[in-house]
Amino acid sequence: ASLINELLEGPERLTDQTAEGQQPDHGQTKSHGGGHEQVLPEGIRGSLHDADRGEFYFKRSDIEAVRCEFRGKYPFWHNDGLLVEHCLFREGARAAIWYSRNLRMKDPRVEAPKMFRDMDGMVLENVVLTDALECCWHCRNAKLRGVQAEHGDYLFMHGENIDVDGFRLNGNYSFQYCRNVVI
Repeated sequence: ASLINELLEGPERLTDQTAEGQQPDHGQTKSHGGGHEQVLPEGIRGSLHDADRGEFYFKRSDIEAVRCEFRGKYPFWHNDGLLVEHCLFREGARAAIWYSRNLRMKDPRVEAPKMFRDMDGMVLENVVLTDALECCWHCRNAKLRGVQAEHGDYLFMHGENIDVDGFRLNGNYSFQYCRNVVI
């Protein structure tokens, strides 16, 4: 099989990656041990998404982010098939995952506000949101298990088909204008 066919077979995988700077992802990948890793722009180091240096974002399908740290704005917009495990989203990573479908997020810490917007199909497991302000607006088909949300004012405004279990919320005006919510 050609290298191009090999790269197209599986999801992009960001593992223990570091990056900073104001650059979009242009889809370069490399293969390793049966998987793929994102090839980051030359000279990039530090932590994924440095808030002091702008944006570094990924717009594609089938991304896995494992043990990564995000500091800059808008890292994942317009994605389909995003797996996020054991990651840290710093305060500067605001509006991190918007306009996307089919998200599974497990065991992250999210310090950034406005984390999710206009999502369809999201599963959040053991997620800690330390600043859930204006989070999860216009989100559909969401399943939350073991989620803790602090400063969750206006959480899930205009949401629908939301299934929540093991949830702790500190906030006001949550679930306004929602339909089909089970807590």
